[in-house]
Amino acid sequence: MFFNVFFLQEKSIYFPKLNLSMIKVAIMDESVLIRASIRQILSEDNSIEVVGDVLDISDIKKLLTIQKIDILLLDISKPGNAGVSLLKEINIRIKGLKILVLSMHNEYQFLAASLKDGALGYLMKSDLSAELIDAVYKASEGSIYISQFFLKKFKKKIKQ
Repeated sequence: MFFNVFFLQEKSIYFPKLNLSMIKVAIMDESVLIRASIRQILSEDNSIEVVGDVLDISDIKKLLTIQKIDILLLDISKPGNAGVSLLKEINIRIKGLKILVLSMHNEYQFLAASLKDGALGYLMKSDLSAELIDAVYKASEGSIYISQFFLKKFKKKIKQ
């Protein structure tokens, strides 16, 4: 790839090659407002493209037939244990899809269950604006991302 370098007043301005492989993200959440907020946050990064936002697994399956998705942002905040069950179902039905869980639940049991069932990360909805882009990058690399809320909680616990 070619690089453009301009010399202005003995300073060079360097324009590196553009990364043409965008991270394609889909959002699955019942709230239109949350989906719009996530879309807005992710639009701030030129390497991330939101390719769809949907309500349920059937919509994700339809989207996958027409669009490649690298990462699914999945809300597991459903009545009872339905959200965690949905995560399991998606992992069984859609192989190779990287999933980041979005939740309002701040209990370890939801974090542990999500990671056990194949999520690559767990984000608190209250911290999305600060952590979402980093989490998407980590997941795209295949790394696990855990919300800073849990890391702080864990550090505080081990210091006691």
